[in-house]
Amino acid sequence: MNMRTTALIILTILLAFNITLAQKPDSEFHVGIYIGPSLPQGDYAETNGDKSGYAQNGIGAMVELRKNIHKATWVSSLIFSSNSTDANAMQDQLFETGLVADDHFSVWAMTGLSFRKALSEDVFIYGSGLFGLLFSNYPDIYITDGFTKTTYTYSSTTTLGYGLGAGLSVFKMNLAIRYCMASPTYERSGDWLGLNGDKKLTIPADNLFILFGYEF
Repeated sequence: MNMRTTALIILTILLAFNITLAQKPDSEFHVGIYIGPSLPQGDYAETNGDKSGYAQNGIGAMVELRKNIHKATWVSSLIFSSNSTDANAMQDQLFETGLVADDHFSVWAMTGLSFRKALSEDVFIYGSGLFGLLFSNYPDIYITDGFTKTTYTYSSTTTLGYGLGAGLSVFKMNLAIRYCMASPTYERSGDWLGLNGDKKLTIPADNLFILFGYEF
């Protein structure tokens, strides 16, 4: 995805959110802050194959803005995630090679609609559909066989992402579940034993977040 396309998507998200703020002056506007586990899913957690992410369970955090619009709610969120890399699984596939890998870092910028149902005056459940952008890196990998050393370097990337959400709100305390999906493509560079390792790799980054927070 080129920078112009990325900028247009971000601008569209911001404009849509600003329009919702002006729709009903008397409707409520809330900010929520959340933290909890980040649980890689599917190929993102796999440890075998070209599409494997080798991502381990980590930590996630989210800031979410919510605005009531008639019978629906417009939500915009930033989800931050840090996940360690299963370097041991990588090394097992390279026999006696020593290997160290950086961590995964990602940011999901998502927006969409949510529908809430009141169970009582202060208790709500909700479901939501989201779309937006994933900003992510694939960890750099450092390899040695005791004699030679190399580094496989992966570019950071931006790609379209989608998400599903559900949650429970009790007074101002919240349980938020987010399942985010995207398939970013990274450019890899580096040489190993004289072999050119330059390559483009598409590695899914599906992630499940179980977040606990407070809404102001």
